Amino acid sequence: AISLVVLYLGFFTYRALVMGRGVKAFDVIQSAAVLLIGFLGAFTTFSTFSYETLALMREGAVWRAGLNIGLSVALCLAAAWAGVSLASRG
Repeated sequence: AISLVVLYLGFFTYRALVMGRGVKAFDVIQSAAVLLIGFLGAFTTFSTFSYETLALMREGAVWRAGLNIGLSVALCLAAAWAGVSLASRG
């Protein structure tokens, strides 16, 4: 919930700053989406992953924490490889 509030506040602050410079609304929304969804989305996802892994370790579930790390990295690399493979076909 906190990350959602940060995302919205960041978007509206960014929009207010850019709109004051006479930039078209569509350009603001498009560039804000890249910034907020890309950067902040990745940041909150990584934060959640880190928090959940630490929570597992604190609970004494070190094996599950290691599995969480290993599977997350493996699946992310597989998804990146699939994306690059699909993009290079076109």
